[in-house]
Amino acid sequence: MPPHTADLLDPAKLRAAASLYDWCGDALGDFQWTDAARLRYTGEYLIHWAATHYWNPVLAGGVRGYSLLLHEWSERKAYEAAGLDPMNLDAQTGSYYPMHARALLAEHRFLQTVALSMGSSFSLRELVEHNPHGDPPGDGWDGDWAVLSAELPNDLSRGDRDSDAGNTPLVREFYRRLGFERLN
Repeated sequence: MPPHTADLLDPAKLRAAASLYDWCGDALGDFQWTDAARLRYTGEYLIHWAATHYWNPVLAGGVRGYSLLLHEWSERKAYEAAGLDPMNLDAQTGSYYPMHARALLAEHRFLQTVALSMGSSFSLRELVEHNPHGDPPGDGWDGDWAVLSAELPNDLSRGDRDSDAGNTPLVREFYRRLGFERLN
């Protein structure tokens, strides 16, 4: 790991970031959405692939940070569950679509829950297609929704596939309210 990136995984920074994901108020004690070990595990993956533009919002906490953390953690775990090394270029490129699809599903199911808690109901497709962190179609890439729907069709309901053009401004406002912005 290059020396200038080692600071991004500083244990004190990871502990501080993990504290941003504590949810206090549960009668049985605090609930943690993540911890320093999971942050380090995810940070190593992002730093390895020179994707610190995703890592910095994770360290900032909140729904936006957790969304990115959940995506990248899930993607790395999917590679490992398939017996692949997520840090190996051949494994990464040869299996990217199915692993990325699993991460998209985990991330956007979480975002559906957040939207519902804010009084909005959006389909999975609407959330994926309008996520400012996502990769829309272009330059030979079919886009995140095309990858998710092609790789995990049995995990999607008819309602997940729905898209109402009238919801587009509402979905974009949802993301704006949460501080999402294009990262690449």
